[in-house]
Amino acid sequence: MTLLAAKQPARELAGKIDDQKRTLRNFCADNPLRNYMDGVLDLFGKLRFLDGK
Repeated sequence: MTLLAAKQPARELAGKIDDQKRTLRNFCADNPLRNYMDGVLDLFGKLRFLDGK
C-alpha cells in the first residue's frame, strides 16, 4: 500500500468529517457485501488533489 500511495498525487484530506461519514454510510448501504476498506478507498478516490485538480 505504501508503494501505491507513493506513486499517487497527494489528496486534500481536510474536509467535513460529517460529509466523509455520510459518504461511507451511503457506500456501505449501497454495497452491503463489500468490505468497509473498499468504501474508504472509494472515498479517498473522490477527494481532490492538493494541486486543485
